[in-house]
Amino acid sequence: MRTRSVIGGGIVVWFLTAMSGCAFDGDDEQADSQAPDEGSASADLDDPAPPPPATPTCDWVASFAGAWVPFNRASNTVNCNMVRGDNSPGVGQLQQSMNLCYQEHLARDNDFGGNTEAALRRTQTRAGTTSDGQYGPNTRKAMLHERIGGGCIRVP
Repeated sequence: MRTRSVIGGGIVVWFLTAMSGCAFDGDDEQADSQAPDEGSASADLDDPAPPPPATPTCDWVASFAGAWVPFNRASNTVNCNMVRGDNSPGVGQLQQSMNLCYQEHLARDNDFGGNTEAALRRTQTRAGTTSDGQYGPNTRKAMLHERIGGGCIRVP
């Protein structure tokens, strides 16, 4: 038997397949007893795999790699997302970084509204990343952030 992986809908499923041409000693009962149970194999494939963990929403600000960046407190990570409708100090820091590093003129109101989304799209274009109006790990790595002590810096 060998393992195979099948990718479908972004989900990787591992299952066992019987190798053709397996050598048995000629006893058909032994061959039948070694075959995988077809009922359990299909049941395993029908069970949905758990979805990957969602990227948390940025709800705070942290110092990271010499800059102030949006942060998620519960997960203790800078790998977080912000989208239109979010309201947090993380959004305020994004607004500050875009004002300082990309000459935007946003109110630092912690509200990810239409003006912040439009400014982020312009920032993403200038930073050379996908201009989707959503802040996440790819945008964090591509754009400049407010450097601790002044100026702008790109972070990993």
